[in-house]
Amino acid sequence: MAVPTATEPAEGDGERRAARAMDTTMAARPRVGTRPRRFHLVGHDWGGMVAWALASAHPERLHTLSVLSTPHPQVLYRALNSSSEQQERSKYVQHFRLPGHVAEQSLLAQGGAGLRAVYQGALSEQQTQSNVRRFAEGALTGGLNWYRALGEDLQAPGGEITVPTLYLWGTADKGFARETAELTAEYVKASYRFVPLEGAPHWLPEVNADVVNPLLLAHIAGTH
Repeated sequence: MAVPTATEPAEGDGERRAARAMDTTMAARPRVGTRPRRFHLVGHDWGGMVAWALASAHPERLHTLSVLSTPHPQVLYRALNSSSEQQERSKYVQHFRLPGHVAEQSLLAQGGAGLRAVYQGALSEQQTQSNVRRFAEGALTGGLNWYRALGEDLQAPGGEITVPTLYLWGTADKGFARETAELTAEYVKASYRFVPLEGAPHWLPEVNADVVNPLLLAHIAGTH
Protein backbone atom coordinates (compact mmCIF):
# COMPACT_ATOMS: atom_id res chain seq x y z
CA MET A 1 0.00 0.00 0.00
CA ALA A 2 1.34 3.43 -0.91
CA VAL A 3 0.22 6.82 0.34
CA PRO A 4 2.07 9.61 -1.48
CA THR A 5 2.50 13.11 -0.12
CA ALA A 6 2.02 15.24 -3.24
CA THR A 7 -0.53 18.02 -2.79
CA GLU A 8 -1.46 18.66 -6.42
CA PRO A 9 -5.25 18.78 -6.98
CA ALA A 10 -6.95 16.00 -8.94
CA GLU A 11 -7.64 17.77 -12.24
CA GLY A 12 -7.82 15.74 -15.42
CA ASP A 13 -6.91 12.16 -16.07
CA GLY A 14 -3.81 10.25 -15.04
CA GLU A 15 -2.00 10.93 -18.30
CA ARG A 16 -2.42 14.70 -18.03
CA ARG A 17 -1.44 14.63 -14.35
CA ALA A 18 1.73 12.71 -15.20
CA ALA A 19 2.44 15.18 -18.00
CA ARG A 20 2.17 18.10 -15.56
CA ALA A 21 4.47 16.33 -13.12
CA MET A 22 6.98 15.71 -15.92
CA ASP A 23 6.82 19.38 -16.92
CA THR A 24 7.53 20.38 -13.32
CA THR A 25 10.52 18.04 -13.15
CA MET A 26 11.90 19.26 -16.45
CA ALA A 27 11.53 22.89 -15.38
CA ALA A 28 13.65 22.17 -12.30
CA ARG A 29 16.43 20.42 -14.23
CA PRO A 30 19.97 21.87 -14.09
CA ARG A 31 21.11 24.26 -16.81
CA VAL A 32 24.36 25.67 -18.18
CA GLY A 33 23.47 29.17 -19.25
CA THR A 34 20.37 28.73 -21.39
CA ARG A 35 21.18 25.11 -22.27
CA PRO A 36 19.54 22.35 -20.21
CA ARG A 37 21.91 19.76 -18.80
CA ARG A 38 21.20 16.07 -18.60
CA PHE A 39 20.51 14.80 -15.10
CA HIS A 40 20.11 11.65 -13.02
CA LEU A 41 16.50 10.90 -12.13
CA VAL A 42 15.44 8.98 -9.00
CA GLY A 43 11.82 8.27 -8.09
CA HIS A 44 9.89 6.27 -5.49
CA ASP A 45 6.22 5.28 -5.40
CA TRP A 46 4.22 7.83 -7.44
CA GLY A 47 7.50 9.61 -8.04
CA GLY A 48 8.62 6.34 -9.61
CA MET A 49 5.57 6.30 -11.89
CA VAL A 50 6.40 9.81 -13.07
CA ALA A 51 10.07 8.86 -13.47
CA TRP A 52 9.21 5.92 -15.75
CA ALA A 53 6.99 8.19 -17.86
CA LEU A 54 9.56 10.97 -18.06
CA ALA A 55 12.39 8.60 -18.97
CA SER A 56 10.38 7.12 -21.83
CA ALA A 57 9.28 10.54 -23.10
CA HIS A 58 12.58 12.44 -22.69
CA PRO A 59 15.51 9.99 -22.71
CA GLU A 60 17.74 12.65 -24.26
CA ARG A 61 17.55 14.62 -20.99
CA LEU A 62 18.71 11.84 -18.67
CA HIS A 63 22.01 10.29 -17.72
CA THR A 64 20.37 7.53 -15.68
CA LEU A 65 17.07 6.40 -14.25
CA SER A 66 16.65 4.86 -10.79
CA VAL A 67 13.26 3.71 -9.52
CA LEU A 68 12.45 2.42 -6.04
CA SER A 69 9.56 0.00 -5.45
CA THR A 70 7.31 0.97 -8.37
CA PRO A 71 7.32 -1.35 -11.41
CA HIS A 72 7.01 -0.03 -14.94
CA PRO A 73 3.44 1.32 -15.39
CA GLN A 74 2.67 -0.86 -18.40
CA VAL A 75 3.76 -3.98 -16.52
CA LEU A 76 1.58 -2.98 -13.60
CA TYR A 77 -1.37 -2.36 -15.92
CA ARG A 78 -0.96 -5.81 -17.46
CA ALA A 79 -0.68 -7.41 -14.02
CA LEU A 80 -3.85 -5.71 -12.84
CA ASN A 81 -5.66 -7.45 -15.69
CA SER A 82 -4.01 -10.86 -15.50
CA SER A 83 -2.47 -11.55 -12.09
CA SER A 84 -4.75 -12.49 -9.21
CA GLU A 85 -1.90 -11.82 -6.79
CA GLN A 86 -1.34 -8.28 -8.07
CA GLN A 87 -5.07 -7.64 -8.14
CA GLU A 88 -5.29 -8.65 -4.49
CA ARG A 89 -2.35 -6.44 -3.56
CA SER A 90 -3.88 -3.47 -5.37
CA LYS A 91 -7.38 -3.60 -3.85
CA TYR A 92 -6.57 -0.57 -1.71
CA VAL A 93 -6.40 1.57 -4.87
CA GLN A 94 -10.17 1.44 -5.41
CA HIS A 95 -10.73 2.46 -1.78
CA PHE A 96 -8.38 5.42 -2.22
CA ARG A 97 -10.37 6.48 -5.31
CA LEU A 98 -13.74 6.71 -3.54
CA PRO A 99 -15.31 10.19 -3.74
CA GLY A 100 -16.37 12.30 -0.80
CA HIS A 101 -13.19 11.95 1.27
CA VAL A 102 -14.18 8.44 2.35
CA ALA A 103 -10.56 7.28 2.25
CA GLU A 104 -9.34 10.29 4.22
CA GLN A 105 -11.90 9.67 6.94
CA SER A 106 -11.08 5.98 7.25
CA LEU A 107 -7.32 6.56 7.36
CA LEU A 108 -7.39 9.46 9.82
CA ALA A 109 -10.13 8.23 12.18
CA GLN A 110 -9.18 7.36 15.76
CA GLY A 111 -5.97 9.34 15.70
CA GLY A 112 -4.83 8.02 12.34
CA ALA A 113 -5.29 4.33 13.15
CA GLY A 114 -5.71 3.47 9.48
CA LEU A 115 -2.47 5.18 8.54
CA ARG A 116 -0.68 3.53 11.42
CA ALA A 117 -1.79 0.16 10.09
CA VAL A 118 -0.26 1.02 6.70
CA TYR A 119 3.14 1.63 8.28
CA GLN A 120 2.96 -1.07 10.96
CA GLY A 121 6.01 -3.29 11.05
CA ALA A 122 7.92 -1.12 8.58
CA LEU A 123 8.46 2.37 9.96
CA SER A 124 9.57 3.35 13.44
CA GLU A 125 7.06 4.88 15.83
CA GLN A 126 8.74 8.26 15.34
CA GLN A 127 8.50 8.04 11.54
CA THR A 128 4.91 6.85 11.74
CA GLN A 129 3.90 9.65 14.07
CA SER A 130 5.57 12.21 11.81
CA ASN A 131 3.65 10.92 8.78
CA VAL A 132 0.33 10.80 10.61
CA ARG A 133 0.82 14.37 11.82
CA ARG A 134 1.73 15.63 8.34
CA PHE A 135 -1.23 13.93 6.65
CA ALA A 136 -3.64 15.11 9.35
CA GLU A 137 -2.61 18.68 8.59
CA GLY A 138 -4.09 18.44 5.08
CA ALA A 139 -1.59 16.62 2.88
CA LEU A 140 -3.55 13.38 2.60
CA THR A 141 -6.13 14.55 0.06
CA GLY A 142 -3.43 15.75 -2.31
CA GLY A 143 -1.73 12.38 -2.12
CA LEU A 144 -4.92 10.41 -2.68
CA ASN A 145 -5.80 12.62 -5.64
CA TRP A 146 -3.08 10.87 -7.62
CA TYR A 147 -5.16 7.70 -7.42
CA ARG A 148 -8.39 9.54 -8.21
CA ALA A 149 -6.88 11.04 -11.36
CA LEU A 150 -6.31 7.60 -12.89
CA GLY A 151 -8.82 6.38 -15.46
CA GLU A 152 -11.15 3.51 -14.72
CA ASP A 153 -8.60 1.07 -16.15
CA LEU A 154 -5.96 2.40 -13.70
CA GLN A 155 -3.45 2.80 -16.54
CA ALA A 156 -0.59 5.30 -16.23
CA PRO A 157 1.62 6.46 -19.12
CA GLY A 158 5.05 5.04 -19.91
CA GLY A 159 6.82 3.36 -22.82
CA GLU A 160 10.20 1.78 -23.54
CA ILE A 161 13.18 2.96 -21.50
CA THR A 162 16.45 3.63 -23.35
CA VAL A 163 18.65 5.04 -20.58
CA PRO A 164 20.70 3.05 -18.01
CA THR A 165 18.23 1.94 -15.37
CA LEU A 166 18.38 0.67 -11.80
CA TYR A 167 15.24 -0.79 -10.25
CA LEU A 168 15.12 -1.58 -6.52
CA TRP A 169 12.24 -3.57 -5.05
CA GLY A 170 11.74 -5.00 -1.57
CA THR A 171 10.65 -8.62 -1.24
CA ALA A 172 8.32 -7.59 1.61
CA ASP A 173 6.61 -4.88 -0.48
CA LYS A 174 2.89 -5.42 0.11
CA GLY A 175 1.86 -3.39 -2.93
CA PHE A 176 3.82 -4.99 -5.75
CA ALA A 177 4.19 -8.71 -6.43
CA ARG A 178 7.56 -10.23 -7.34
CA GLU A 179 6.36 -11.27 -10.79
CA THR A 180 5.23 -7.72 -11.52
CA ALA A 181 8.61 -6.37 -10.45
CA GLU A 182 10.54 -8.95 -12.47
CA LEU A 183 8.59 -8.29 -15.68
CA THR A 184 9.68 -4.65 -15.63
CA ALA A 185 12.83 -5.76 -17.47
CA GLU A 186 10.76 -6.21 -20.64
CA TYR A 187 10.43 -2.45 -21.03
CA VAL A 188 14.08 -1.47 -20.53
CA LYS A 189 16.12 -1.49 -23.75
CA ALA A 190 19.33 -0.15 -22.19
CA SER A 191 21.65 -1.45 -19.48
CA TYR A 192 19.44 -2.61 -16.64
CA ARG A 193 19.92 -3.83 -13.09
CA PHE A 194 17.11 -5.22 -10.98
CA VAL A 195 17.96 -5.57 -7.29
CA PRO A 196 15.47 -7.39 -5.03
CA LEU A 197 16.17 -6.34 -1.43
CA GLU A 198 15.47 -9.31 0.83
CA GLY A 199 12.96 -8.53 3.57
CA ALA A 200 12.68 -4.86 2.63
CA PRO A 201 9.22 -3.22 2.72
CA HIS A 202 7.72 -0.68 0.34
CA TRP A 203 9.28 2.23 2.21
CA LEU A 204 12.83 1.81 0.91
CA PRO A 205 14.06 5.42 1.37
CA GLU A 206 12.96 5.50 4.99
CA VAL A 207 13.85 1.97 6.09
CA ASN A 208 16.67 0.81 3.84
CA ALA A 209 18.68 3.95 3.14
CA ASP A 210 21.92 2.27 4.23
CA VAL A 211 21.53 -0.21 1.37
CA VAL A 212 19.67 1.92 -1.14
CA ASN A 213 21.91 4.99 -1.15
CA PRO A 214 25.17 3.16 -2.03
CA LEU A 215 23.37 1.36 -4.86
CA LEU A 216 22.04 4.64 -6.21
CA LEU A 217 25.43 6.34 -6.00
CA ALA A 218 27.18 3.42 -7.69
CA HIS A 219 24.62 3.45 -10.52
CA ILE A 220 25.06 7.17 -11.03
CA ALA A 221 28.85 7.01 -10.84
CA GLY A 222 28.95 4.14 -13.31
CA THR A 223 27.80 6.37 -16.14
CA HIS A 224 30.77 8.75 -15.95
